[in-house]
Amino acid sequence: MFIVNAALYLSLDRGSRTNGSSTTRSSWAIALLTFAAVVIRVELAVLLGLFSIQLLSNGSLSITRLLKVGLISGLISIGM
Repeated sequence: MFIVNAALYLSLDRGSRTNGSSTTRSSWAIALLTFAAVVIRVELAVLLGLFSIQLLSNGSLSITRLLKVGLISGLISIGM
């Protein structure tokens, strides 16, 4: 959350007392938001992987069903 707040501060604080150009501050804001998005997605991928392994090892879900649900969900989310 701190990274997102820092990025918003860099992009919104355009007062006369700011050091650095607007382009540099905007670039830093984009870099911080990109970093936050990648980290959050990696955390979700790890969670999904561990959850899938647990379901497969318990026998609650077959590998065929897991791949089918994952493929359909992935295609739907890409389409949105």
